[in-house]
Amino acid sequence: MKNRPLERRLQAGFAVIVLIVGLAVGTAWRNSQRVQQANSWVVHTLTVQRELDEVLFLVTERGRGLRGFLITGRESELASHRVARVAIGKSLGRLDTLTADNPGQQRRWRELEGLVEAQLAVQDRLLGVAKEQGLEPGRQLFATEITTRALEATHETVRAMQAEEDRLLRERQEALASSDWRERAALAALTAIVLGILVAGYLVVRHQVAEQIRAEEGLRELNAHLEE
Repeated sequence: MKNRPLERRLQAGFAVIVLIVGLAVGTAWRNSQRVQQANSWVVHTLTVQRELDEVLFLVTERGRGLRGFLITGRESELASHRVARVAIGKSLGRLDTLTADNPGQQRRWRELEGLVEAQLAVQDRLLGVAKEQGLEPGRQLFATEITTRALEATHETVRAMQAEEDRLLRERQEALASSDWRERAALAALTAIVLGILVAGYLVVRHQVAEQIRAEEGLRELNAHLEE
């Protein structure tokens, strides 16, 4: 009977610890989900930026291949020109999928797609002129401002999309850092509470044991006195 109060306190303390550990696990899981989501958005933004760089590179590379053919007349210069046409379509398709969640980027993507298709059409027309009428007419047409304006417009649209992705990247990196900080803070607070309860439990037990020892010593002294 003497140990019943101590047992009840220990049971209550154990129940509180189990509850707090459960809260800690739940909090850690929720925060880990937020961190994973924020991290996936960061990866998504970086993927969009890579695709934008790829489109710009391919369009520029295709123009270089055409220019090389117009200068040298060698068909081998058109190898990259032909390969880039297919790769550009695939990259634009990936960009369409990646930006489907962002209306602003979708609007810019449609603009970029139109500009790229127009630029590819101009390049194809230049190639047709060079093959049908000769290299010199093709060179003269290539030197006009048409191709330059088309490329500049493409660059401008890509820069606008990259600027938006840069903004989103900063926001998502901040959200990732914030989620990570909240997770660590919550775990630290819950760990401190558990440790506090353990220390308090230890002090209570030590106090109860000391009280029991003193009571037993007093009882022994009383018995000894009565026996005398």
